[in-house]
Parts: sequence; structure tokens; C-alpha cells
Amino acid sequence: MTVIESVIFGVVQGLTEFLPISSSGHLAVFHQLSASASASDALVPMGVIAHLGTLLAVLIYFRHDLLMFTKAIVPSALSSALRKPSMLVKGIEATNEEDPRFHQRILMMIAIGSIPAAAIGLLFKDHIESAFSNVKVIGAMFLLTTAILFLTKAFRGRGKTVWHAFVLDALVIGAFQAIAIMPGISRSGATIAAALFLGFRKDFAARFSFLLSIPAIAGAFLLEFSDIAHVLNNQGVLEALFVFVSAFAVGYVAIAALLKVVGRGKLHLFGFYCLAIGIATLLFL
Repeated sequence: MTVIESVIFGVVQGLTEFLPISSSGHLAVFHQLSASASASDALVPMGVIAHLGTLLAVLIYFRHDLLMFTKAIVPSALSSALRKPSMLVKGIEATNEEDPRFHQRILMMIAIGSIPAAAIGLLFKDHIESAFSNVKVIGAMFLLTTAILFLTKAFRGRGKTVWHAFVLDALVIGAFQAIAIMPGISRSGATIAAALFLGFRKDFAARFSFLLSIPAIAGAFLLEFSDIAHVLNNQGVLEALFVFVSAFAVGYVAIAALLKVVGRGKLHLFGFYCLAIGIATLLFL
């Protein structure tokens, strides 16, 4: 992979990771179009390096939430929750976000919602990686993302937040994240859509989707660590650095953009783009 390809790779990842148009699908198409045969071998590990750039963008953008998470798990804040653990998962009367229970409950949602993707990633790692070279699968998954996004027009969310009972909700959102491991299905689009289908408030749906991405991206890095080391030895650290930095910078901007789009109830508009690229992938690649 050349330096220019590395920058393009990172830009595509940063732009598509958070916009609901599937970063993995775009990166797979990018390598199908690449003239470099060796680049295809680096697709998944370089994709994980790009994901680390977008992970840093999430961590910095939601730094306030991360700070509140640390405050929510100190012994003094956890003491009341440990005395009555059911208070962390059953519906309770809403208070403000400064209440430690707010971020404790989000952490519980993240933990529960991460289970399906972790299970699928571990059990079907090789099958998922082989899908990156299957153009028909990628195109079909783009069309599935199209359907999911179009459905959000009918489900714009209600007033549900973390204060409501959420165990089943978190598992459903996590299941949508799990199927988004397939290239062509947008992780952000699938998880935000699932939250809206379940009645969660629009701003909370987008916010939770981003926070839920943190363990998913970290897990992908651990699964692909050995392949990443191999690619760095063969491709070079400089190329990986360009992928990382460009993915971080563009990803940070994309987060802010998507929050505005979801807040305005316009998520379905991305479905037209996914429809076009899905058809193009099936017909021309």
C-alpha cells in the first residue's frame, strides 16, 4: 500500500465508520478496485488500524462521558448500587446526568450490548474475513443497510432513555451490531436504527451507538493483533501512521455531522447512497 493509498484508506474509514454507509464495505470495495495485489492481504489488519484512529476520535469526542464513567465506578458511587443491583437495570424515575446511576446504567447497556458482537466475532472470524473478497455479499449487505435506513423514517424514536428497563433493548441493539460485522452493513446505521425502532430518543440512540463502538473496535484490534504486526513488517509503519491519522481526523468531523443528522430525523437519507453503491457493486465489480 502506497502513502497515497494509505491516506485515502484512512479518509474512507474515518468518513464511513460513523456515517451510516458501512466503512467495512467501502474498504472492501476500495481494495477490489486497487491495482495492488498485496494490498488485499492487508485489508483486515489495515482496517483495524484505521478503526483505532476512529476509536481515538470517539474517545476524545465523548471525553466527558468517559470522565463520568470513571466517577461512576469509584467505590463511593458503586456502594448503593452494590447493595441493590437491580436498581442498575430495572426502570426507575429519571434524574439528571450528574446522578452516578446514569453512567452506571450506560455502562451496563454497553456490557450487555457487546455480548452478541463478541460471540459472533470469535466464532465466525474466518468466515467474516472471507466475505471481504466476495463482491456479491458486499453488494447485498449494502442493500440490507438501505432497507434498515429507510425504515428509520417510520421509527423516529420516542422518549426512551437509559432510565427505562433496558436489558432486552441492549441485547437487541447488540444483535444489530453483531450483524454489522459483515462488510456492507453499517455498524452505526444498524445500532442507531435499532435504538430508534425500540423507542429510544434520537440523541440518546446516536450517543449510545458511538459509546458501544468502543469495546467493539478494541475487540477487533485484539483479534487481529498478530496480523497487524505482520502487515507492519511488510507494509511499513509510515503507511499505517497515515491510515491512523487520517481516519482519526475525518472520523472526528463525521461524529459531529451524524449527531446533527440524527437529531433532525434525516438518517434515512443515507439509504439512497447505500442503494446506489449496492447496485453499483453488484453490477460493475
